[in-house]
Amino acid sequence: MRRSGGARAGQCPLHVVSAWASAQRLVQVREVVEDKANDITAWPVLLDRLDLTGQTVTIDAMGCQRTIATQIIAGDGDDVLAVKGNHPDLYADIRHWFAIAQPGAERHRTVEQGHGRLET
Repeated sequence: MRRSGGARAGQCPLHVVSAWASAQRLVQVREVVEDKANDITAWPVLLDRLDLTGQTVTIDAMGCQRTIATQIIAGDGDDVLAVKGNHPDLYADIRHWFAIAQPGAERHRTVEQGHGRLET
């Protein structure tokens, strides 16, 4: 959270992960990330506090973890996880799947504006 820490006082900024409901434009749940940890440790706690039934959960590349995906599916939800080259086998599998499903199409681009943001 911006300006939640102070360098002079030796305070680290507060880091949180949030469950954002875009249609309602509100944060449903927040979980503080412990000092010297990262988002990966906070996601399972946050997901436990939500009813995921029939919901689609989107997470950035840091949240692309087997345990997180398994937890979402076990909660009867769907997931959309960002995958980058730091998961080379999964990344290669996804590229291969798209090459088979859409021969010749390697990229798909959409541009949408809504909920106060522009998404490409």
